Order: sequence, then C-alpha cells, then structure tokens
Amino acid sequence: MICDQTKQLDIRSFAGRTPRFLSFGGERVGTAWTATNFGGRRQWFLCPTCERQCAIIYQIDNGPLWGCRTCMKGRYLSEHYSPHARKMLKAKKTRRKMGQEQPSIDLPFPGPPLGMH
Repeated sequence: MICDQTKQLDIRSFAGRTPRFLSFGGERVGTAWTATNFGGRRQWFLCPTCERQCAIIYQIDNGPLWGCRTCMKGRYLSEHYSPHARKMLKAKKTRRKMGQEQPSIDLPFPGPPLGMH
C-alpha cells in the first residue's frame, strides 16, 4: 500500500521543464528522455536504486530514500484484494456506469442508459 499512502513525485507535474538531475531530500535523482511514436519526447525519472525509468518515484517514511515502485516493493491497495472481492468491485463499477446510484449486488441488474451498447 506504499503507492496510496506515501509521498510521491510524478514527472508529469513538472511539464517537461525538469533538468537532467533533481535533488529531493539530499538525494540526487536523474531524468531521461525517450522518443514517442509520433515524433515527440517523454521524460522519465531514473530510479536512484535500480536506474529503471519510471514516471513516479516514492519516498519511504519521509526519509532520504527515494525509489520506484519495484524497488520499494510497493503495492496498490487493490492488489491486496482477493479475486472474489475484485470481481465484486468490478460489478459495482459496472452498475454505477449503468446509472444505479447505490450499487448493490442484491438488486436486479439495471438496463443500459440511452445510447449505451
């Protein structure tokens, strides 16, 4: 659950104005550019631990250590749900899209809104 609760920096929040190296809490983080398919460029953080390109880096317990989700062994909250719980969440999300205000598995499945296939 590191990814939901810890301090994080997203490269997109800098809007392409990021220099080659940044300093966060005394740690130096590099950046890199890659070419996109239609002639543009995209900027990435280089993880200080593994040098992997990533869009978001995380800080553990407000300490000096920054890293990518892989290095920090970070998981999203949804990754801790059982397969059954994931299916239930997906069903509730579908019911919300169909216009059911209080999605409940006990109620009959609503018909699609006008214009929805």
